[in-house]
Amino acid sequence: MVQYFIMGKWKHHKYALSTVDMDQWEYHILSTYGISRQDYMQILEAQGGRCDICQRLPDKQRLHIDHSHRSGEVRGLLCSLCNRALGWMEKHREVAQKYLDREPNP
Repeated sequence: MVQYFIMGKWKHHKYALSTVDMDQWEYHILSTYGISRQDYMQILEAQGGRCDICQRLPDKQRLHIDHSHRSGEVRGLLCSLCNRALGWMEKHREVAQKYLDREPNP
């Protein structure tokens, strides 16, 4: 079973789902990403409750839903840091790759 951090406490997800009101959040993820709370929890469980990139457990926030801006398809759940970094990389991929490919300064 997966645990996650919400409202300052670690909660077992089945208990948390029955006690935390997520109506606004559920509406948001369904209307924005086309997934239900159950879909989110299945992805979370498949990822072991961790960020799909850095593998850290979430701290004070739920993991963010990462999606392709081209297709709209959900790729996974990410922590805030990885979500922001990936968003920046998507927008600045060529500049970042050019920097990474260059030789170090002497």
